[in-house]
Amino acid sequence: ADAAAGGLGLPGNPLSAWVTWQLFGTLLVRRLTGDHRGGARRRHVATAHPIRRKRGRCEFRPASVEGFDMQGREIVGFEDATHSGRVGTLPAADGLMFLPADCDQLPAGALVEFHPFGTI
Repeated sequence: ADAAAGGLGLPGNPLSAWVTWQLFGTLLVRRLTGDHRGGARRRHVATAHPIRRKRGRCEFRPASVEGFDMQGREIVGFEDATHSGRVGTLPAADGLMFLPADCDQLPAGALVEFHPFGTI
């Protein structure tokens, strides 16, 4: 994003565009309108089931808060795979979970960073 010019390029695939907007566009608009509060209140949540994925790139995956585990941590559910052209899971999603580039699998109950939608 080029905040000085007030521009933000979005990818062509719908899910990719939505994720980019959530992570960068909303913050850019707030900054350009004089709102200098921090971004979304990120937090750590536990995964509802194991994750297996390709290592080598970061991924933001839509996720839904499903409740709490026995330790009081929020649990998120998510699709086993995401595709940049599929947006059908977005209406049920509460936010995006962040999967770092260096992990190819996580067990159920693993802590991941969660970026909720609609919070400032």
